[in-house]
Amino acid sequence: VAATIEKLYINFSGVGHEDHKFRCLYLSVDASPALEAAHRTAVEGYAPHLSLLYAALPEAERAAAANTIGAKAVPGFQCGELALVMTFGSSHQCWYEVARFPLGGV
Repeated sequence: VAATIEKLYINFSGVGHEDHKFRCLYLSVDASPALEAAHRTAVEGYAPHLSLLYAALPEAERAAAANTIGAKAVPGFQCGELALVMTFGSSHQCWYEVARFPLGGV
């Protein structure tokens, strides 16, 4: 899969927060045509984002943290690899990197 996906530039579109431990505070990722094509190739049902905080916080605390970060410019980055991660259980400490593949396109 990774060999068929072109290298991506990831742009952030804002700061979000949810009442979900693994999306407590995160940066939303712009859904560029290249990223949407990579998504269709790789997985279903995934909302591109970069998690900033794993926690169970009340909405007011999540919103305050998001507002603090939202005032700052967050640069994007060039993405040149795809990491395959397996999880065991419900904690981020249980993540195990299975493999890493360079993106390159055909």
